[in-house]
Amino acid sequence: MKMIFSIFAIRSAIRNINRTTMNMKIMKSLLLSSLFFLATAVFSQTINDAGNLFNQGIQSTKAGNTQAAIDAFTATINMCEELGSECDDLKAKSIKQLGSLYFKAGIDSYKAKDYNEAIKNFKMSSQYAEQSGDTETRAKADNYLAVFYSSFGMSSWKKDDFDKAIDYFNKAIEADPSYSKTYLGMALVYKSKENDDKMKQYIDKCIEIGAGDKYAEQAKGIAQKHFVSKAAKALQAKQYAEAVEMLDQSTEYGNPDAGTHYFYTLAYNGQAKWQQAIEAAKKALSMEMDDKSNVYFELGKAYEGAGNTEAACDAYKKVSGGDNLEVAKYKIEQELKCN
Repeated sequence: MKMIFSIFAIRSAIRNINRTTMNMKIMKSLLLSSLFFLATAVFSQTINDAGNLFNQGIQSTKAGNTQAAIDAFTATINMCEELGSECDDLKAKSIKQLGSLYFKAGIDSYKAKDYNEAIKNFKMSSQYAEQSGDTETRAKADNYLAVFYSSFGMSSWKKDDFDKAIDYFNKAIEADPSYSKTYLGMALVYKSKENDDKMKQYIDKCIEIGAGDKYAEQAKGIAQKHFVSKAAKALQAKQYAEAVEMLDQSTEYGNPDAGTHYFYTLAYNGQAKWQQAIEAAKKALSMEMDDKSNVYFELGKAYEGAGNTEAACDAYKKVSGGDNLEVAKYKIEQELKCN
């Protein structure tokens, strides 16, 4: 009897265990189902919240409240980053909106003359526009950055703060390499630093990038005058070969005028290159000049050096004034015995 009772007790215990296990499975299943529906409801509501934020941004944009719109779209992006891939589309749309909104904020700051805030906004515009693939907005924002940095660079150059100017110009080039004024500014800095190689490098870059715009034309004029001025100093120091080299560089940036040809005449006479001096003097005389006396004097000197007395006399006779008038008369009357 005891054995039968024990077997019965064991069977009863097993049935109780199975019944308990089944109840636990049912409870576990019900718990998981509840958690799933709860998570789905919370996730769905968060997506809706992100959508509501996005719509707030749209409404603020339409109302012209730029900062409120920026705040709404930024909050949308932050929420979407927490939600993951299900919110990617809404995030992308928000990023695209921010590129344009920060650009507008930059313009507003510029009009208010808050230039530091404008730079900050244009940087943000460029970053968001790049993320969204909005090349047009990015190009406009980058151009404004280049304009600002170039302006700061020019101000620093005028104050002789060359290192600071170079730093600003480098930032401008980094922002928008196609803005030709930046290279002109950099050339002016190196001109002031008396670094002709660097100056010429940036002059040439300005001309290349500008392709005929006003800054490229200014660059040509600056370079041409600079090298003519250097030639004049070389002539004063009787460094005639260097003067020719400087004059040659000046002609890279524009057609030589009468004054340039006159300087060529002086340089060639100084080197006893008589024929080249004659040709240069004739070119100078073919152009408009207020007084051609000095050119005729140098032409006479070139003809005299070349052994053409008749042509030298003719040139000296046309010297009608200036510091060389008395010397020309002496040549005519005493040295050459001109008829």
